[in-house]
Amino acid sequence: DGLKLLRLVEIIFKVNVTTYDKNPKMRIQKINNVTLALNSMISKGVKLLNIQAEDIVDGNLKLILGLIWSVILYNDISTIKHGNLRGKEALLSWCQQCTRGYSEIRIENFHKSWSTGLAFCALIHRFKPELIDFSLINQVINIIFFFSFND
Repeated sequence: DGLKLLRLVEIIFKVNVTTYDKNPKMRIQKINNVTLALNSMISKGVKLLNIQAEDIVDGNLKLILGLIWSVILYNDISTIKHGNLRGKEALLSWCQQCTRGYSEIRIENFHKSWSTGLAFCALIHRFKPELIDFSLINQVINIIFFFSFND
């Protein structure tokens, strides 16, 4: 019915939503409440891709999880600072800086740069080298890729 989502928006984004249906019975009232909540999030800079109020009211779990993830990204990643950068760019820059000494690591994005697991292992090794024998990890990953492409 949108009431809990509105309350969550008020708490997380420190907004006061006053004009909403406090006792929604009909579907359109529930959709209107959720629309108010989504619009409040968008006005605060949360990026919502393909999430409509109807999806939330209808209980589309995939899109509800997407909404939750968008709120988490907004609140957690947007607060990261690294030099003059903020958010995802700051996190990417930090990862690049931390893996600079690893010649086989080239972190350019949060997709393909992480596909082998090598970048993640390098970050772990950087801070806890006793947990990972990085030279061994690199050899194992190269062997796995060799056999996966030569099937």
